[in-house]
Amino acid sequence: MAPTFIVDQEKSMEYNDSSFEGPEKLLELWFSAPMDSSKMGLRSIPRADLDEVLDLAHCKVLSVLSSNQVDAYLLSESSLFVFAHKLILKTCGTTTLLASLPRLLELAASVGFEKPIRVFYSRKNFMFPSRQLAPHKSWSDEVKCLETFFPSGSAYAVGPTNKAHWYLFSFCDEAYNNLDDNLDPEDETLEVLMTEMSPQKSLNFYSPTLGSVLAEKGYDSVEDARLHGSSVSTGHLLGAYAAEKAGVQELCWTKDGKALLDAFSFEPMGFSSNALCDDRYATIHVTPQEHCSYASFETNVSEQRFGRTMHDTVAKTIDVFGAGRFSVSLFQAKDPNRRKNTLVNKLGHFDSYIREECIVYDFPGYDLLFCSFRHK
Repeated sequence: MAPTFIVDQEKSMEYNDSSFEGPEKLLELWFSAPMDSSKMGLRSIPRADLDEVLDLAHCKVLSVLSSNQVDAYLLSESSLFVFAHKLILKTCGTTTLLASLPRLLELAASVGFEKPIRVFYSRKNFMFPSRQLAPHKSWSDEVKCLETFFPSGSAYAVGPTNKAHWYLFSFCDEAYNNLDDNLDPEDETLEVLMTEMSPQKSLNFYSPTLGSVLAEKGYDSVEDARLHGSSVSTGHLLGAYAAEKAGVQELCWTKDGKALLDAFSFEPMGFSSNALCDDRYATIHVTPQEHCSYASFETNVSEQRFGRTMHDTVAKTIDVFGAGRFSVSLFQAKDPNRRKNTLVNKLGHFDSYIREECIVYDFPGYDLLFCSFRHK
């Protein structure tokens, strides 16, 4: 099945604030894979029910990109990815992501998943913590909320708590603790969180006038652009332009050229995109305002799929966004032939940056590397 692309015109509108909370809240729910691989699992949840979940989190769907394996929803505040047996919800601003967790679990049960086998919730420290709404007013409140559903989960604060740091809550069903033999060796999730963007690179994520973009592309009108196959809303048309100009399109491109990009520019500023290639995704979100600049890049595309090393992917990412500071977190499936210090060797050093923190955690089935850097 060829990838499909659906845009919600009514909800493709500006969602912006002069001081926006860029750092996202990220929830992953993993369930045991259906015995019948042809079953849609979580992907069979009706759209109306997903909209209800997102209402609880205070965000909306702008557009949907689908492949055979995953549905990628671009949201007014970040992204939602729905696989047959895995769901990833990422929201920024003052969204109330964890308020949607009870309904998410109910919907999973309605399509045959009794409970998750793994849960991850993570976020960077907030820039404007006093603006957050319950249950996100503090990390301890978030942990209490998660422990209501997963009492045996573990909470971590990674990095110095008086500087930039990262929080993680992790749960693994004891029946699935020994996952090493069944993991995809290419299973890795890389997240790069960036602040203090260079003013020059930030300009790429301020929305230009529609007329200037149409003129540069040689279109007389939005209708003319649509007739030539361009994105079908103003935000998506401007997003495609920004993705090409800023280097996002190249960053998300895979070696086989099969990646499909869904990009959206908010007016007057801000940018979000999802990219899909089969069961692999990449997602980017940008807040370019100088006093609160922030950009995130997350992907489960492997080195083999990108056709470049993970180090080169991070180096390209921090160049696209002109990061003054950034952190890298990498979840990687355990490999008995790979030593843990290999992760540090891969991602522990970048030209023109000083490494401030570097920590490796050992989780069931996975290793986690966290490093933080600042420009020299």
